[in-house]
Amino acid sequence: MRRPSDTIVSNIPMPKQSNAPKADRLTIRLSPDERSRLDAAAEAVGTTRNRFVLDSALDAAERVLEDNTTFLLQEPQWTKFQQCLDAPELRLERIEALVREPSPFRAR
Repeated sequence: MRRPSDTIVSNIPMPKQSNAPKADRLTIRLSPDERSRLDAAAEAVGTTRNRFVLDSALDAAERVLEDNTTFLLQEPQWTKFQQCLDAPELRLERIEALVREPSPFRAR
């Protein structure tokens, strides 16, 4: 659970749902039991099966993307994170020399 002192860091904005006409289709195979469960759930929330499945899939996609693009930091960690980002870049001379060498995997 997020606390007011947490700072959210995210680099991917979540797209807004569009009211544009929908032309793409998504087809899935399911058992009669799975279809019945989806129908019952859709009816329980007062929507169609298609709308229920689409909303559920979009919610799941948003959670997955958020889990992979957002992290929470409390103030001390946020300050340290910013200091690391603002620090001068670390020069790794041996790595730089290695990168300048011809690749051993390319034909000469």
